[in-house]
Amino acid sequence: MTSDAVRLSKQLSWLLRHGAGGRSHVHLASHHDSRVGKRSSVDLLLEVSANRLTDFEIAVFRAPNGVLLVRWVPPNSIVGLRTETTSGAQAEERSRNLLRLHRD
Repeated sequence: MTSDAVRLSKQLSWLLRHGAGGRSHVHLASHHDSRVGKRSSVDLLLEVSANRLTDFEIAVFRAPNGVLLVRWVPPNSIVGLRTETTSGAQAEERSRNLLRLHRD
């Protein structure tokens, strides 16, 4: 695993323990190809279930620029993982294990 993949795994592990990390909201995108709600260069995309957010009574807000915002994402609301870069692919197995996600 490269240092970038290790960094990604550590960041994901930290996110699962601490949430948004001092930010007031988590940014979500409505689709993996969306131009809003995600950084232009992202290693891993996490798929979040809207139904599971609803189960936790978590409100989803749409900002004027189209970004979807939530206060937090419960770990069991994360239902999928998509790699976008080589570093993401190298961190995929560890990330799936952290999230308890199985391959399709």
